[in-house]
Formats: sequence, structure tokens, C-alpha cells
Amino acid sequence: MTAASLVVLLVWVRFLVMMLICRRRWLADLPRPAPLPHGSVALVFAARDEAAGIEAATRSFLAQELLPGLRIVAVDDRSEDGTSAILARLAAEDPRLEVVTIASLPEGWLGKTHALREGMGRLAPAEPRWLLFTDADVRFAPDAAARAVAYAEAASATHLTVYPEMDHGGFGERLFVGFFGLMFGLGHPSWAVESGRSRNHLGIGAFNLVRREAFVAAGGFAHLSLSVDDDVRLGEMMKAAGGASRVLQGTDMVKVRWQNGLAGYIRGIEKNAYAGFGLSLVRTTVMTAAMAIAAIGPSLWLVFGSATARIASCASIAAMLAIMTLMRRSSRLSPAHALLAPAAASLVIWAILRSVWLTHRRGGIVWRRQLYAFAALRAHVRERQERVEAFYRLRR
Repeated sequence: MTAASLVVLLVWVRFLVMMLICRRRWLADLPRPAPLPHGSVALVFAARDEAAGIEAATRSFLAQELLPGLRIVAVDDRSEDGTSAILARLAAEDPRLEVVTIASLPEGWLGKTHALREGMGRLAPAEPRWLLFTDADVRFAPDAAARAVAYAEAASATHLTVYPEMDHGGFGERLFVGFFGLMFGLGHPSWAVESGRSRNHLGIGAFNLVRREAFVAAGGFAHLSLSVDDDVRLGEMMKAAGGASRVLQGTDMVKVRWQNGLAGYIRGIEKNAYAGFGLSLVRTTVMTAAMAIAAIGPSLWLVFGSATARIASCASIAAMLAIMTLMRRSSRLSPAHALLAPAAASLVIWAILRSVWLTHRRGGIVWRRQLYAFAALRAHVRERQERVEAFYRLRR
């Protein structure tokens, strides 16, 4: 217990120190740029049964400023609710919006990656310079995209992703999201993602901006055809191919209501959790055990540990409180949520284990009423990893 408590303390202290040293950048703090050259940006998103939020999202895309010649491609992927009618009405109001309708899904593709590929295919081969992939329930501030593109240009980046501001509901949602965000940040720290010496990568579906030429050269969506966690893997592909990645915090600029209620969040990571660990039982077991030790261990050692373990545990909890304080602007959560880390960790671990169990019970991952066979997904993961390794070998 003493040794474990000291290791956990080192993990939390290192993360805290890096947060203090490495300044995070906020999209809202970037200067408002001059208008970009005409036709510099195209925004592409896929939608399936998104009637509840798609009008607000699409209107926020159409309201983007400083982007003359902006094209918006909405891909209606076999929707059965009112999504199609809403998109048709909005397209009739504004010619910048093009709606692509998908009638069937070819073998070897996920619905979303296929839809985004089809949407991208509607653009001229040589332009635009930047592609912005987002989701059908995200809302942008009027100059969010222009600020991001101007920053990516200035930083000579080929990929930029933005953490969205999450609209929270009740206490259970905030507890779950707070810990999930803490663990996600620990696994994908911005400073490592931006470092050319690290393989750490990140991509977030709410805002993945890529330089088109680099994205095509890296393989485009063909590389991600069966990647359930396509947004994160897009970031991995862009970095492995030699590009420079940048990460911004999107508070006040990029917003999303990810799920409704605690049960919604648990169901919400049903498809992504296991995929995020490469569909590997060994890796999933190791990572969930590490999560439990880091988040639940300090509270247990306060009761059952040695004097040294108790002191280390107090320091670990203090470090978590400090980290949550530093994250308050982005998370909109009270630092006191760190005191409930054992309960929050238990919920997140349960959601991950549920994802594993359901995947094996069903023989695959169910996403938007479609079953994707486990064997095909695993084969894709192996092929994708081989391509990533090939990219890194070429860079040596």
C-alpha cells in the first residue's frame, strides 16, 4: 500500500506540475482575425436521427463569420426522424448548405466515417485548404471557426482539435463528466499531444480541423473506415503522418450537450470505451485497474494504509483538488468533485466494463441501430496500427 500510494502521488503531482508549467490555450482568448481568403474552409458533418438539436447546430455553422465562401456539407445518414426535413428546409434558406443523403452503408465502413467521406467527396479536389469535421449537435460561436483556422495557420499545424464546453444537467452528470474529463486529460495531456517527440495524440469529434492536403496524404477516411473512435484516431493518423497537432479549450466558443442524464452518459460511452483501448481485454483491464488505484486508492489508504500511505494519500487528494481547480474554467465544475473521485471512478469503470461485456455478448458494437462485427473491428484495429507504425518508420 505504501509503495502504491507513493506512485499514485507521483502521478498526480506530475500532472499538476505539467498543468502549471504548460499553459493551455483558449479559443476565446485568441484575437479575432481578419477575414480569411475566399473558400479557405469547408465544414462537414454527419447526422443520423438528430432532429432534436440539428437545427440549432446547423444555424450556428451558417452564422460563422470571417469565412467568405464557406461551404457546409451535411450528410444525412439514413435518418428516420425529422432530420431530413429540417436539413432540406435549411438548405432551401441558404445555398451555402449542401445536403447529401445516404441510402445504404457499404460493407467495411462505419456509418459516420462513410458519411464524412461522402461529404468530403462533394468538394472540389484542390480546395478548400481546411476541412472542419464536427457533429450534428455542436454549437459554435460566430467566429469560432475563423479563430481556430487563423491560429492553425500561424502555428503551421496540420491538425487542430478543440475541447468543447459540455452542457451539464444534474449532479450525477456533473460527477461523471468531471471524472471522465480528468481521466481523459490525464491520458491525452495537451502538452504531449503537441510535442513532436511524443506519440500521444488527440482528436475530438466536436471540432477536428485538418489541413486538407495533409489529411488526404495520410489516407483520409479510408484509414479510419471501421474506427469506432474515429475522432481520436484521426488525430493519431495526422500526427503519425508527420503533421503538427494543436489543442485548444473551447469554453464559450464550442458547446455540446453530449448526453442526457447519468444513464445517458453510461450508455453514451458504450461504443467508444472498449474501442478506446484498442478492443484489447488486456489493455482495458490494465487501464481500468490503474484508474481504480489512482482514484479510489487514496481514500482506502487513508483508512487502511500506513502512516506514510496516509500522508501520500492526503497529498494525492490535494493534488486532485488543485487540478480540478485549474480545470474549472474548461469544465465549469466545482473542484470539490475531486473529493468524490471514488464514486465517480466507480461509475466510469462500471461504464467501461459494461461496454466490454455488451460488445462480447452481442458479438460486436451496436451503433445507431447497426451491428459492427467484433472480428471485423479487431482486424481493422490491427491494420490501422500497422499503418501508424509504417508512418513512424518513414519519419526515422
